[in-house]
Amino acid sequence: MTQKEGLLGKIIYSLPKFYDWSTQFLSLWNWERWQNRVFEDINGKKILEIGVGPGRLYLKLLKKGFDVTGTEIRRGMADSARKRIKNAGFEPKIFLSSVYSLPFPDNAFDNIILTFVLGEIKELGRAIREMKRVLKKDGQVIAISINYPQDSNTIATIILDTINKSEDFSLEKDFHDYFAKEGFAVRREDFGPFHIVNKLVAIKK
Repeated sequence: MTQKEGLLGKIIYSLPKFYDWSTQFLSLWNWERWQNRVFEDINGKKILEIGVGPGRLYLKLLKKGFDVTGTEIRRGMADSARKRIKNAGFEPKIFLSSVYSLPFPDNAFDNIILTFVLGEIKELGRAIREMKRVLKKDGQVIAISINYPQDSNTIATIILDTINKSEDFSLEKDFHDYFAKEGFAVRREDFGPFHIVNKLVAIKK
């Protein structure tokens, strides 16, 4: 699913507890608040979360009564998420899977959720076509990501140019354009510091 990871990525993603802490710290404890923006747009009960990470959002979705399936490409992260879910009294449905080959039938989900995953996907068009396959008609992809804002403010550009030098991320893409090219109706909202956090809602037609 992702590009070849640099040293930073190998360290962070191999240690789920450190990843959990570092994302909170680097976002000044806004990470979960940003993730929670997905709840504003969910429509339907059957959800696929791609890239569950340590499972915080997955657990919140379960607690709100959604039927949630998850995928994760990193075994350590998947195991950590499963443990979190089981400790909370739920039975996780988390698969080790690439976004390019989702192990689900066509038209299976009402919503697909990705939070802070799009910037890691190397072949985004290919991934979107696979998401479209498993999404029901009028279903939604809801994605929270970090990317260059539409207002192109200078401070945001400096911050994201620095992040983009890492081997772990590819933020030069206009993510919304990729969904539009695959036939989705897309709306985008920028928020967060310097508008570097984006929410996309892409509806399958």
